[in-house]
Amino acid sequence: MPTPTTPESYEACLNEVFSLPLTDGTTIPFTLTQVKRHRDNAVQLCFSLLFFGKTPGVFPQQIYRLSHPRLGELDLFLVPIQQKAEGVFYEAVFNLLKDEAQ
Repeated sequence: MPTPTTPESYEACLNEVFSLPLTDGTTIPFTLTQVKRHRDNAVQLCFSLLFFGKTPGVFPQQIYRLSHPRLGELDLFLVPIQQKAEGVFYEAVFNLLKDEAQ
């Protein structure tokens, strides 16, 4: 299944857990805490997803494969944006050009 590219796809999953499998066979839960809409016009759709993970330290920015019961496996470029005592917030940004035919 391709990665969903609309904010509505993710808004239906707010406060739900996405799983990040680690190489040792364990998984870390990443909770989708917010979907931010930045721009939606005739040319561009831009939105971001905010995840919270109880990660052991801060994971570096890179592409991670998350899985979700309804959305399946998603390859998202996650960037750590805020560290708290309980865990770290990570952001994925979508910046899509709309097809001229639409």
